[in-house]
Amino acid sequence: MEEMLILFKSYLYLMLLWVIALVYIYIIFVVGRYLYSIVKHKRVSPPKFDIFKVNLKSRSIQLFLLFFITLNFFMYTSIQSKWINKHSLHHNAKEFFVVGVNAIFYKKILDLIFKPDASIMYPFDWFMKKLYQEGAHLLPSDDGERYYWRYRFFNYWFIRGAGYMPGYNPRAPKPITPYQQKILNEMWEVLEGLATSKIADPLVDTERYKAFAAVGKYYLYKRFVPYNEYVVKRLWDRDKVALKDKGFIEKEKIFLKWTSKLKEKYKQNKRLKRQIEQEIPVLGVSYLLIIHDLSEEMVFKSIIEKNLHCDNKYVDFYISASKELVSKGSPLNHMSGPQQKLIYEITFDNQISYFVIYTLDKECGKKLTVGYPSQEWIAKGLPFMRKVWLDTDEVEDKSSNIDLNAIKNKFNEGGE
Repeated sequence: MEEMLILFKSYLYLMLLWVIALVYIYIIFVVGRYLYSIVKHKRVSPPKFDIFKVNLKSRSIQLFLLFFITLNFFMYTSIQSKWINKHSLHHNAKEFFVVGVNAIFYKKILDLIFKPDASIMYPFDWFMKKLYQEGAHLLPSDDGERYYWRYRFFNYWFIRGAGYMPGYNPRAPKPITPYQQKILNEMWEVLEGLATSKIADPLVDTERYKAFAAVGKYYLYKRFVPYNEYVVKRLWDRDKVALKDKGFIEKEKIFLKWTSKLKEKYKQNKRLKRQIEQEIPVLGVSYLLIIHDLSEEMVFKSIIEKNLHCDNKYVDFYISASKELVSKGSPLNHMSGPQQKLIYEITFDNQISYFVIYTLDKECGKKLTVGYPSQEWIAKGLPFMRKVWLDTDEVEDKSSNIDLNAIKNKFNEGGE
């Protein structure tokens, strides 16, 4: 009886979704009619009432409604068969998840034009929050599937493409807002849930590795936003503050630990490994970028604190990730040429990478040929970095032409 009630309730939500979608279509229809009248009469005038009328007896309208219902029904049953079958678990909860995935289809269309937090998105945002509330409480309290739901329903919209952070401009960083902090906190909670929770459903358990890479890459490139208020001239102003923050460093180490653990696990599944590294290579690259950037940060911190140990595990993480990223079997090779070039630049073509690579070679005898700085940089950039980070007086404060702000902004514009 309970299952029948849950199924009935999920169908009511499905009907409501169709109504919401039809309202949006109706609004587009009315606006289109009005714009057509402006073009036809070559003048702007108040809309006439008849543009709001829809003749339900019209054959074309009836055919459209038949097409709409048929298309949505087949989309619903297709999604339902993927997530609710003899191999999956928590079917009652997933009835609401399936309706939510249908709602994602419509929000994706709007997201092509509007920002994720635009007011026009509110009906779908409200709808998905209701579905999450209805379904998540039907999941076992210790099951991490709810974090995958949160990724699909809420995080995904900020992660898409180059990643969207409301009010964030990498060219002119401003102090973090409560809304921006809320987004970062939610991303961290989802990362923690995906990395540490048990997920009973085998399909969702597999999907967690893809979700972690997507959320992780976003968090990686936005994690310094809370330190924007310390930017004076360059982005490394905030980096200096962050690297002295014990709480920040502790989270970096945890983040690196989670990423390394999940990377090793997904590689044990041949099918999943192929999906992540070949079919959706941006995910495989994301794992490597997270490990590379976080371990580089740890090595860099030890260098500027004059506490570098060549046998430090972060040195090994850094060298391994760097080599794997440019290796023959790297997922990077399955991305387009422009994407490969962009990833290479943001990973190796910057002052900190040059400094770390050069130092590991000279002090540890561990040389990375990829990204190794030129003699010109060693002559000009190295003394400058030593002055900025090691507080030496070898040269005056003369920057090279490499602008970290511009490089990071270039990544944000590049997308996936």
